[in-house]
Amino acid sequence: MIKPVLPRRQRENSARFCEDFILRQQMRAEYPNDSYEQNDFPCVEKVSAPRAWDSDIKVGDIRVLSQTAETQYVVVLERRDWNYLVVPFSPFSEPATDGELKLNWVGGLYLEVAQVWNARTINFLQLAKSWFVAELPERVMDEIRAVRANYLLGDPLPENLLDRIGAPIFASDDPRI
Repeated sequence: MIKPVLPRRQRENSARFCEDFILRQQMRAEYPNDSYEQNDFPCVEKVSAPRAWDSDIKVGDIRVLSQTAETQYVVVLERRDWNYLVVPFSPFSEPATDGELKLNWVGGLYLEVAQVWNARTINFLQLAKSWFVAELPERVMDEIRAVRANYLLGDPLPENLLDRIGAPIFASDDPRI
């Protein structure tokens, strides 16, 4: 099988993702009882008391889901009657595949890469039990929609987004799977 020539930046994005992934796996193996992701970080502002859930949900909201094993941030992409289409954020700072987009937006830890390939529908009642974090600018939402259209439908991807996605997966033994 002949693989297409990919832009250098896409290959570099995926290579940096793999480095981060391997490091995380090594840390989990070395320290199996520690959850370094949940340790206190001095640069992260602490919330003094838990807030009530924010049930006023809007497209573009970044929310923290409740009732998940690990902290999960999502952005609300669409409203569909009583359901919402949400896109999770990756815990990594680089896009792994062509279905992930490094955002051109400063949001903070765990809000750098949107996992467009992992979009899912969530019922209003479940999403209402989440917390509002921030709102993505409309231009960033449009970029996420463009990557989704490219990933699902093969629509052309704007040139300015090609350097902010990872390389496609071609083989079943790809370590990113």
